[in-house]
Amino acid sequence: MKTLAFVVVLTLGLADCFAQEEEVNIPWTPGFKLKWKDFQGSKNGPSWALATTCASIDVKSSYVDDSLTFRVTNNFIANLSFFDHTAIDRFGDSLPDLLSHEQLHFDIAELHTRIMRKSLLEVTSWDTFDLELYESKIESVYDLRNKMDSLYDRETANGLLKTNQEEWGNKIQSLLLELETFYESNEIAAPKQ
Repeated sequence: MKTLAFVVVLTLGLADCFAQEEEVNIPWTPGFKLKWKDFQGSKNGPSWALATTCASIDVKSSYVDDSLTFRVTNNFIANLSFFDHTAIDRFGDSLPDLLSHEQLHFDIAELHTRIMRKSLLEVTSWDTFDLELYESKIESVYDLRNKMDSLYDRETANGLLKTNQEEWGNKIQSLLLELETFYESNEIAAPKQ
């Protein structure tokens, strides 16, 4: 039996998101909303940051007996996500807006998880198997996600521009609905070689 496995991980945040400690993962689900108590990590961002979200899109694959399968998941990594709890006293009423901003980073990760699943399914429908093509699709979706996260932060001033924040929230929710059929993380099988 031939076995080959590789894991590709994209994490939003800084290099500290790749800490060597055991991860505390919260999978994305439609009704779940982050709470400040979910942010259990140490400060790992710029000194001005009140919060950072570490959400990962994991693409795991296995190759057994000439069959390649993929599983794509999205998790909030609680012990690598940070919230400055002293901000409660300083900012009080504006903290729900910040939490909504961080939630939308998690939602953007879910959007790209679904795009990843869709993209991998499209590649598996082709007659030939090409590992470089799979890797290219995976990297392409990761790049799209990074660009969207950066644009989101710029256009909302990290959540400070309420109107822009609401527009982004509506946009992401609409896109998630469009890709609802790709919510489940069933295994995606590549054509046999």
